[in-house]
Amino acid sequence: GGNLTAYAANALATANINMTGGVLALRSDVTASMGGNVSISGTNFVTISVAPLGVDPNAAGNTLSISTLALGGQTLNVTGASNYILSVDNPIAMSGTSATTFNTTAADAIFQGALTGAGPLIKTGMFALTLNTGGTFAATTVGEGTLVVNGQWTTAGVTIGSSTAAATLQMGGSGVNAPGAIALNSGTLRINKTTIANAIPAATAIAAGASGDATVEYGGSGAGVMPNGITMTLTSAARTLTLSGAGITGGTAGGSFLYSGFITRSGTNALTVVGRADAPLDDGAGNLLRTPGRLIMGGSQTFSTNLFIHGGGVVIGKGNVPTGSNTAGPFGMGSNAVTLNFKDSTIGAMVADGQSSANFDKPVTTAAPAAPRMRFGAYFNPAGAAGQIINMNSTFAWNDGNTPLLSERAPGQWAGSAANSSWNGFHIDSGVAVQLLAGTQLDNILTASGGVVTSTAPIYVGGGGTLRITSAFGDNTYRNLSTNYGIAGTVTALDSTTIEARSSLHHFDSVELRTGTYWAAGVNQNVTGGFAVNASPFDSTRTTSNVITDFNLGLTGIGAAKAFKIGGGQTLVKSGAASLLISGDQSHSAGSTLQVTQGTVVMSTDAGTNFSGSPVNNLALNVSTSTVTMNVSQHLANVVVGTGGSVTLAASASTGGKVLDITGLSITDTGKLDIANNALVIDYAPGNSPLAAVRAMLSSSYNFNGARWSGNSLTSATAKASPSSLSIGYGEASTILGGSGGTFYGQTVDASAIVARVTVIGDANLDGTTGLADLLALANNYGTSGATWATGDFDYDGTVGLNDLLLLANNYGLASPGAPVGASSFAADAETAFSSVPEPGGLVFVLGAFAALGQRRRRSRS
Repeated sequence: GGNLTAYAANALATANINMTGGVLALRSDVTASMGGNVSISGTNFVTISVAPLGVDPNAAGNTLSISTLALGGQTLNVTGASNYILSVDNPIAMSGTSATTFNTTAADAIFQGALTGAGPLIKTGMFALTLNTGGTFAATTVGEGTLVVNGQWTTAGVTIGSSTAAATLQMGGSGVNAPGAIALNSGTLRINKTTIANAIPAATAIAAGASGDATVEYGGSGAGVMPNGITMTLTSAARTLTLSGAGITGGTAGGSFLYSGFITRSGTNALTVVGRADAPLDDGAGNLLRTPGRLIMGGSQTFSTNLFIHGGGVVIGKGNVPTGSNTAGPFGMGSNAVTLNFKDSTIGAMVADGQSSANFDKPVTTAAPAAPRMRFGAYFNPAGAAGQIINMNSTFAWNDGNTPLLSERAPGQWAGSAANSSWNGFHIDSGVAVQLLAGTQLDNILTASGGVVTSTAPIYVGGGGTLRITSAFGDNTYRNLSTNYGIAGTVTALDSTTIEARSSLHHFDSVELRTGTYWAAGVNQNVTGGFAVNASPFDSTRTTSNVITDFNLGLTGIGAAKAFKIGGGQTLVKSGAASLLISGDQSHSAGSTLQVTQGTVVMSTDAGTNFSGSPVNNLALNVSTSTVTMNVSQHLANVVVGTGGSVTLAASASTGGKVLDITGLSITDTGKLDIANNALVIDYAPGNSPLAAVRAMLSSSYNFNGARWSGNSLTSATAKASPSSLSIGYGEASTILGGSGGTFYGQTVDASAIVARVTVIGDANLDGTTGLADLLALANNYGTSGATWATGDFDYDGTVGLNDLLLLANNYGLASPGAPVGASSFAADAETAFSSVPEPGGLVFVLGAFAALGQRRRRSRS
């Protein structure tokens, strides 16, 4: 009946100890095994204290173990240092039928072998008792702290918590349990078995007592399905039931908790049902340490008079989510909103498991403007099946306007670091489409005054699926503004996610693609508040966004904040048979690309707009199997026109009225660049002149099956219409404008540039007329090869000869189509020009040409 202390610097000696009361103190500074047997008899309580040998009670925790423990009908207190553990190595048999109490008041206890007996077990004390091999005994009461049962377990029934204290029962390990009826008064029922049925058989009832709040959670790493009904008694007070797919197993991936049971209630007080899938761990630098669990509401849960409140992570409704008197499907009847009121709150609808579609009719709202990162969507598509659709038929209110970095780290995963995470919107798994049908309202307004939005919340769409917007967002029903276009604020499509806009009346004010897709479908539409293409916030290897125009999409924003912008290193791919109409401002970053693969792009503003200075050549253009029309002068980086691609600089009222200023040009196969009656500047890097390539492009179009300008490549519809008098002249800027360049149709051009324009045939110096200067250029290079237009090669064959002279003679003195030919002037000028040619044969050829020209002119006059 006295106290006994057993201690040693290392291991404890073997001993057989019979205690009828008092304290058995086991002390050591290392993990140690006593190796003996302890029996507890009599009716007194016995305390086993585990603590370090030294004086520091906070020293590193160790496990102090004994071989066997025999007791029955007594109270065993486990005390000592809170970071020490009492372990019993072998099975424990409880004698008699009286209740045995395990009171873990100041340290944990672990029983490695099975605990068996005929009497009940009572667990008290704030620390944990773990039964690592389960056991068999009568009824179980968990009054305080945590009882962990691993392995097969049979008991006559379980009571968890009381009106004065909360407790936790955690079931895991192998084997099949038979826990009997479960009374969850106040606290947590936690299931860590992969198969929930092995922890709680399907027929087991869960009654949530008379008072206190209750939690049922699944912490296994697999997919757990729980069909058990839960009854909440509400006769004495309002209560909260929390269902959680917390993924609590430390450092491992959380599982999916599908709760398909019924929630029933008795009494008149309020019941609040909270759904949780706790946010994963995040190291603060964006690295995901543990994926979140999932809570899936998968039966016909009925919350007829109270809100379903989401407490974080992911909540998914499986099947239909109705309102009114319809009780089929999750969330039950009633029109009360589903409330997202915690950071990282998310709620959605699931259409997996053979269902092709489902309806979500309840309104969704965030609880307060101070609660960011609210998400709604279709989150669960475990088979990755395509073609699953969720129809949204109610209202969605996003009440926080924080500007993000975003909480996601990789497609399908997210992390909840508050320091760098904040977004409101939809998360939709790949293969799933969420449809906002007619009547659906999106409200992301924080503050509006006098019909003008003063503060807005952005909406983000991520996860890899499709958000399909068919609702005709009426101004008076979703934001109370009189303007005739879309949602106040910006909608952003994230990696591999598509926003499909089909609204017949209104569209988004502004759109941002962060390697996502915007799909103009079902109706022509305009984006007035800006269209931006930026980098992925999750994956730096992603650099491509997409815009699909099944119907015309107009980008009409005016000003720097509302311009069409493609970020540095980013590519926007345009597909779809209809047009992308760019009539608003543009402001692209260096290294940006617009790739056009289908349909038409019409550029009615300059892609090189620079709100802080002169135009810039930042945007590259890549066109194939599609058409691009430029209605104004353009400043672009490299232009690539591939198979089936056509780029046209629209004709101007006067020659040279528009200029295409680019840094490089490549035309392959059937690609075509048509400059009409305009000018072209290719401002190349010094030392890499494309002069020969330009001549080859022109020759390909000019000499096509005997019909001038009927080919593809670099061409002019204006020259094709007047093939006998007009062509495309070109040359080095250093030759045409002078050694250091100059000004060409309003463009400042340096020496390392090719300049070109549609002009009179024979206009070697590109001044718009043919005269003595052009004749001198030809004469000085007569008979040479490797020639260009500027040196007299007017038929693009690379040499200067009789054909070039005849072309010049036939258009001599012309300044515009239809001007008279000055033959007598040409004859005099030719004699002057060729008098300096050293080859004596040169003049013979010239005189022959004059004679032929004269004969043609006499026949023409007669």
